[in-house]
Order: sequence, then structure tokens, then C-alpha cells
Amino acid sequence: MQEAHASGNAVWQNPYEERQNIHAPVLIYQGRDGEHKSFYPPVANMLPAVQHQLDIGSQDNRWIPAKEAGANPDITIRKDAKAVTFVLFTKDKQPYTKKFFNMADVSGKGVPALAPTPELRRDTYLHDMIDYLARRTERGTFKGDNYFLMVMDAKEAANKSYQAKKEVYDFQNLDYGTYMKARLEANRRLDAILGADVREVVPAKDYEKTFIQLLAKEIREPSKETNYVIRAARKALNELKWQQSHVKAAMKALVPQAAFDSLARSGKMPSQTLFIIAVKGVEQNNAQEAAR
Repeated sequence: MQEAHASGNAVWQNPYEERQNIHAPVLIYQGRDGEHKSFYPPVANMLPAVQHQLDIGSQDNRWIPAKEAGANPDITIRKDAKAVTFVLFTKDKQPYTKKFFNMADVSGKGVPALAPTPELRRDTYLHDMIDYLARRTERGTFKGDNYFLMVMDAKEAANKSYQAKKEVYDFQNLDYGTYMKARLEANRRLDAILGADVREVVPAKDYEKTFIQLLAKEIREPSKETNYVIRAARKALNELKWQQSHVKAAMKALVPQAAFDSLARSGKMPSQTLFIIAVKGVEQNNAQEAAR
């Protein structure tokens, strides 16, 4: 994967639209009863697996044990196919390794037909990891000399993101296609913010361009204290003296997180949550100034 990144062929270097159809790897194996079963490997295997799929031009996220494929006379392994080593764990949580072939590398009547439905929770985690690395690459902060650190950072970022998302969304009952469509819209909005010209002179009444500029300025000045969206909203309220209704509308239409509003649990809409925090901050600041 380090070589892939150096040559510009890493999965996170692909355009966002091309990454939309990537699914978390799923392992297919034959149980003791002779029936094929599936299970998802630990997340540490996700990136190497999808990178291998990209390298061989495979859209199939299923993997079969190399030993099982090699022992089956009804399965033909593609010439020069390479098995990928997965790190798995026993019931006692002891690590061990096992080699698997991607299903695109095998053929014949012995190839399992089992094709599990994509799991939104795992795909969300995978995409969050890839998106994190993509943004680091775009911003020039990807540390190519420390790939292990980058993967660990991506895993940590994806884990934090998932913990926050499961409070807002009911992954068990979300429609897969609808959620992924919202992800695409959220990324489009983020691209608009990152690509905004903050030096362009914008008419005061052009709320859309003005708010995008505010978002663009704040996202380029990261802070550990507050979210860039909250800071932009506070500036619109406090410095530009926008009405709350204008700020709320701008957030709903332009903020990446707001693309998921319709999918959130009751009372958990991202745009509404961010708006409330922004307003409270302004009110507290005004109260402090009035008390002086």
C-alpha cells in the first residue's frame, strides 16, 4: 500500500465517486456441515483487502481461504494470482494469520455462490477510513514515510466518527442506498467549501457564497475547542448580524453534516444540533459583554 500511494494508485487517491461502490471485505468459508458461511474480518484487514481488489481490478468484496480453494478440484485459481494474508483472532482473542484469494481470482463450479448483503455499519467505517486518508493526501499532510501511523490515525478517526454517528443514526434500520447518497452529497458540499476562494468579494446579500466563505476560512484554521461549522455560524450571527433564520437555512443547505438530516433519529438532526450550540455560544458571549 505504501508503493501504491507513492505511485498515486492508493484507493484513497481515487476520485470520491469511484470509491462509492467499495464494500468491506467479507470472508466466505465452508462450515463443518458443508454449507458456506460468511464473516467479516477485523477492521485492520480492510484497507489491504480493498487495495488488492483495486490492484487486480476486482469489484468483488468476497474472499475464499487459499487452502480451501487449492484443495477443491472444482475451483481453478487464476495464474499468477496472489493470496492476501489476513490477521484473524481465535475465540480466546489470540491472533493468527490466514491466506485468502479474492473471488475474482477463482473460477469453476466449486466457487461459493454465497453473496452477503453489504453491511452499512462496516462500510461506513471503511469509507470513513478511506476518506480520512484522502483528505490528508489532498491537504498535503499525509506522512508517506510513516504509513503505519497514517493507518492508525485513520482507524482512530473512523472509530470516533462511528461512535458519534451511532448516537445519531439507527444503522440497523437505515436504507443502504439512501445513506450512501447522503454521503455523496456531504462530500460534494465539503469539496465546495475546500475549493472556495476566500478572497473573492461577495455581495452582502449573497448568503450562500458568504456562508461558504465563512466555512472555508474556519476549516482552514482548525481548532480543538470548537467545530468549524459552529465558528462560522457564530460569525454570521455575531459579526455579520444575520437573522437566525438565515443562518439556520444556510447551515441546512450548505453544511456537509446536514446532508444526513433526514436520516437522523428524532431530535438529533446534525444541522439543528450545530445551530443550537452556535446560538448558545453567541448568547453567552453577549451576556458576558452586557455584564461588564
